[in-house]
Amino acid sequence: MNTAFDPVKRRALWTGLAALALITTLVLGLFLPIKMVRERSRVADMLAAEKAALVKQMEEQALWETLEQTLAAELARGAAERESFHRDQAYIRELQQFSARTRLELDDIKVRETPGRIAVSCRVSGKVADLNALFFFIETHAQPIRIQQLELQAERETLIARLQLEFWRGVPGD
Repeated sequence: MNTAFDPVKRRALWTGLAALALITTLVLGLFLPIKMVRERSRVADMLAAEKAALVKQMEEQALWETLEQTLAAELARGAAERESFHRDQAYIRELQQFSARTRLELDDIKVRETPGRIAVSCRVSGKVADLNALFFFIETHAQPIRIQQLELQAERETLIARLQLEFWRGVPGD
């Protein structure tokens, strides 16, 4: 008897193969989707991490740009203040040089700075003509300036003036 053609054995073989195919289909049908879901989840996590890193990098870049702009503005403001300070000091030196040329006695110089202005107060003593020349020098100076307060006091042959001058950094009235 030939066992290869035995219908019972053939049926058992086909049943075994069918069962094996069913088990393989179930195993692959369950594990492959789980593996694919895990892979997708891993890829999604990687993309989210890359996106977060990119957002952080863009925020840092924006922060650096803001810091650079702020630093540039502060440097420009500092340079403008330094230039203004040198102009103001130059004006005070001009007053001192003028007083030396005209035999005026200039002392008790005080400088008070406010955000847009500088106030200079001083005590000047000398002849009336020299004081008159000083007032003309102040009023015709290139820098925007005005005599805020003037007190005159006669003492023997000299006139003593207490001046408060105010000049602007920029346009008057700022």
